[in-house]
Amino acid sequence: MPDNMFENYASLINENGSVSNPKYDERYFKTFYLNKLPKDKNIKILDIGCGSGKYLKILKKQGYTNLFGLDISEEQIKMAKQTNLNVQCSDALEFLKNNTEKYDVIFLIDVLEHIDLQKTFELIDLIYKSLENEGSFFIQVPNAIAPLSPLRYADITHKRAYTTYSLRQTLKFSGFKDLKFYELAPFVHGTKSFVRKALWHLMIKPIIKSFMLTSYGTNFEKIYTANFLCILKK
Repeated sequence: MPDNMFENYASLINENGSVSNPKYDERYFKTFYLNKLPKDKNIKILDIGCGSGKYLKILKKQGYTNLFGLDISEEQIKMAKQTNLNVQCSDALEFLKNNTEKYDVIFLIDVLEHIDLQKTFELIDLIYKSLENEGSFFIQVPNAIAPLSPLRYADITHKRAYTTYSLRQTLKFSGFKDLKFYELAPFVHGTKSFVRKALWHLMIKPIIKSFMLTSYGTNFEKIYTANFLCILKK
């Protein structure tokens, strides 16, 4: 893989040069993330791999004021700065090694799957050290046991997908506590999505669960969605 692959990530991976659908992104974030955040709008939030700042914009719109984002893509950071977001083009490992700030919440959304395993352990350790006591760490990754693993193979920069078990292994020695996993199931943002949500819960998910129990004797914590979310406390 070229060393500069991520410098122009949006243009290289997406034909239209954009990785964001604002209305969908806002509904998605409100559905799965916003209600899990502290209500205090002054908390310090760090978004690692913030891209063009789509989630930072949503947080800002919701009244959160102490926001900072990192991304290795100069192209996407330029896009984020055009909307007056507090962001920096930087490698997360190098930034966290030299940073003395502590954060109440750190996001790592759709990032871990891009990172070599050895660097993954180093990054998780640095994130732990960068959190305030009782701070929260949000990780979203592709689900390796989702049928056909669509997000594992949708991007050539993905090095792996995770199960809840393998992610728990990855986090085992970091010192985090209270790991909680959440499925990121179809949610309603239009007529078609309403049908998808109904089909997922009434038909597809029960079939997958039955298959997993029959074939492997386990239901893998009942999470079969293309992505899943893990929230950890320090």
